[in-house]
This record gives sequence, structure tokens and C-alpha cells, in this order.
Amino acid sequence: MAKSAAEELAELWGSDSDNSSVGGTGAAGGEGDDVWGSDGEDEAPRDVAKRDEEAMRKKHYNEGYKDSVAHAREAALQQGFGDGFRRGFILGVAQGKILGVCSTAAGEGTAGEVKGLVDAAKRACEEHGG
Repeated sequence: MAKSAAEELAELWGSDSDNSSVGGTGAAGGEGDDVWGSDGEDEAPRDVAKRDEEAMRKKHYNEGYKDSVAHAREAALQQGFGDGFRRGFILGVAQGKILGVCSTAAGEGTAGEVKGLVDAAKRACEEHGG
């Protein structure tokens, strides 16, 4: 003889009750069973408020951390740009002067003098990171 679905569930869940129909007092739907693990009473408002406060505090902490990291990154980037721009400007002016002297010398001097000026210009550029 085939078992009913309720009997199979009762057997599977180990019901001690003879009345294992859905909605009965057995393990498969009895009044004493609480699927979510609470005792049926609502959580105290104080506990809810405490949990909400902690969640909000954590959220604000994370947002503040992200904002401060973004601000620090932006400040460092701006400072790096300013330093690099200043250094590039100084090197550009120095290289321009050297190239101007070299081109003037090329029009007036010998090949040996021009080569010496070009070598000096290269050394100056390498010393200043150019």
C-alpha cells in the first residue's frame, strides 16, 4: 500500500505523532515549530534601534573613509602635477637656451665646437632628468 505525502514527510522528519497531516501537531507544521528560530515574540524596539544605529554608524564610517581616500588621492595628484609642471618648465627653458646657443654656434663655429656644445647640452639634460 502506498504512503500518503503527509506520512512520507512525517517519516522523513521523524514525527512522533500519529497525526502527521499538514496543519497537525506533528513536526511538519505543528504550532510549536518556529522555522525562523524565534520564540514568537517581537524583537524589543531597543534591540532594533541598537542594530540600526550600528548599521548606520558602519555605513557612515565606510563613506567617510572612501571620501577621505578620494580627497587624499586628488590632493596628491594635484601636488604631483604642480611639481612636474614646475620641473618641466625649468628644464624646457634650460634646453631651449642650450639649443639656441648650439644653433647660433652652428652658424658661426666649426663642427668641433658645435659637437662640444651639443655634448654639453646632452649632459646638462641628463643631469636634470631631461
